[in-house]
Amino acid sequence: MKILKAVLATILLLPLTANALTNDTGIELLEAIKFYEKYQADSSEMPNSIKPLVRYTYHLGYMEGLIVGDNDRTICVPQGVTRKQFMLVVEKYLKEHPEELHEPAYRLIDWALMEAFPCEDTEENP
Repeated sequence: MKILKAVLATILLLPLTANALTNDTGIELLEAIKFYEKYQADSSEMPNSIKPLVRYTYHLGYMEGLIVGDNDRTICVPQGVTRKQFMLVVEKYLKEHPEELHEPAYRLIDWALMEAFPCEDTEENP
């Protein structure tokens, strides 16, 4: 029931916070990922704030939209890759590139996924 309340609150508050989330940097994104992992490990305790959960959900949605709408074929995701795996790829990239954490979160997500799932030469694979 607590999880359902958190999810509903996230859905209701997302439109109000989406504009602010576009200004997130890698620091906020990494904090949101860590928060989500901690919450997944022990969901028995409700967090004091749902802001990190909203951040995580927003950036996960951005990631999925980026992959689905990638008409330029800059990211080629193998079949069977999960949402969790996407976030692990982004988390790994953030931890390996702390010098870039000041960059916008959306840009870091792009770079992480392009590095992890590069496309072959587009002329050979239209």
